[in-house]
Amino acid sequence: MATSNPNIIGSDGAVPQYDPDGRWTIWNLDEIYIGGPATRKFVPKINDYVRDLVNRKTFIITGLSALLIPTMVDVNAIDGDVLDEDLIIGPSAGRQSETYRVYVDASTVPATLCVDARLKVMGSMTSYARIFRGTDLSATGEVVSVVYSNGQYLDDKIALELAAYDSHDNHTIKNVPPAHTNKVIKDGELLTLVIYSQTDRVVSKKVLMAENTSYIRSVNANQKYISHVSIKTPFLDVTDTRVIKYPINVPVAGLNIYGNVHYSDGSIRSLPVDGTKFRLLGLESFVATIVGQEVPLVLSYRLDADETVYGAVSSDGKFITEPFTLLTQVENGVFTPKLYAYPEWNNTLSVYTLRWFLMDLRRDIMIDVTAFVRFNENSDVWAGNTYNNIQNLSVRVNLSDVSESFPDYIHTQTLFIILRRAGNVAGSKFEIGFEPNQANLFGQNLEASAAMTNQNLWKVNLKNDIGNIGAWIDQLYYNTKPLFNIIREDRAVMPTHFAIVVDGARFEQPITSWDKDITVNSNLDLYSNIYIEFLKIDAGNTLKLSVAGLPIKKV
Repeated sequence: MATSNPNIIGSDGAVPQYDPDGRWTIWNLDEIYIGGPATRKFVPKINDYVRDLVNRKTFIITGLSALLIPTMVDVNAIDGDVLDEDLIIGPSAGRQSETYRVYVDASTVPATLCVDARLKVMGSMTSYARIFRGTDLSATGEVVSVVYSNGQYLDDKIALELAAYDSHDNHTIKNVPPAHTNKVIKDGELLTLVIYSQTDRVVSKKVLMAENTSYIRSVNANQKYISHVSIKTPFLDVTDTRVIKYPINVPVAGLNIYGNVHYSDGSIRSLPVDGTKFRLLGLESFVATIVGQEVPLVLSYRLDADETVYGAVSSDGKFITEPFTLLTQVENGVFTPKLYAYPEWNNTLSVYTLRWFLMDLRRDIMIDVTAFVRFNENSDVWAGNTYNNIQNLSVRVNLSDVSESFPDYIHTQTLFIILRRAGNVAGSKFEIGFEPNQANLFGQNLEASAAMTNQNLWKVNLKNDIGNIGAWIDQLYYNTKPLFNIIREDRAVMPTHFAIVVDGARFEQPITSWDKDITVNSNLDLYSNIYIEFLKIDAGNTLKLSVAGLPIKKV
């Protein structure tokens, strides 16, 4: 016999009839209390059936609210099928399987597909998923899911991810991660998620409904995500940005590699590959000896706690990586530059300034780069009026600043200078070490003797009381530590000529004139320097080997 529940009163003041211990029953829909009037209305039990005679449907009662309002689900809606009415509006609080969605965010390009995170895929055999439009899974069915990496299409297979559970080791419970689509998917459209094994067998399918979420604000609308990382180096192949072309004469430290972090808003952050945030794995013990040698490398970026990325490679999500290849090339002289620094006396300010010249292993340039040289943070501060102290200098120059024909390559160099006395005081002025621990410093007791014969006409002598040409070449040329190819040459090339350079004018002489008076028709600043450019001239070809700066001594 039906009983009443005095705590539930309908809108007409009547109480619906409810017998929780009654037998299993099939009710007419018109008999069921669903709120409102309660006269001659009944509350069904869970698992009772309800018949809709008008629409010829049968429902099962899956739950009762605190007010005894039943939840009814079509008995034909099994295995995740979507009811007709669900194609227009979402279902009420029925079984969880009937509420799964595919969330579509069309505000991105390509649009993002996110399968409901509550949906779990069971089984160790499950490997990947595809999402089809509608329920046509045949050869004519349309797959709408795609996977991109760094903006490049990879596949239409969405690799499943293990779902983390703290209570036990998880090997079989998986989620469907976010993917993308290049199709237009309407709000409420029917989609089918198909799960495949590693052998491409179908192991499960779910019919889901699309819901457009472009209008829904995310938890943090301003959050930037890391999309990918890349490399910046002058040795990067212009046609394949994953290949580093590495000249065999360049030390690994000279690669000047920076890592770029690319964010979802289009911004880029550059950091040195120094082991702090970026590491380049595979270069630890590499030595280039063979042209054409290929070395696989991996660029690794360590994430901070507040950084977000999709596609981290480690299980704890702390790193993102990208593969690269190092390809050794024949040597390139432009990537073996050398800076020469010489103090010049400023008689007005009573202080030395530095003048810098750039040469390289191609031996075809000598450029004044004073305006482009910058001191590094670990360098001594240049003191132009401090004497008898070693000043250790660390400097850099970007070759692209010097000339647009040069690559974007930062050359770093160290040297040390000792100032002995002011430029207007007689005697040896300075000494320079172009290499660490250089024994024979350049500049010891070296000057350029100059005697005026008439206005703007001078006789210059570079002998410096040196007894023979071999000793003279050692002191004025080899002590500047000229560049040479350590693979092909035992030492720097022997010069055949030299040129005195004054204010851009060049006075070229054979090396045999090392001890002779040389006429220079240019106005000399007696407190400045004369620069000697050492050359090798052979069959009309001229190689520029080194440059030496000598203070002028009037005689």
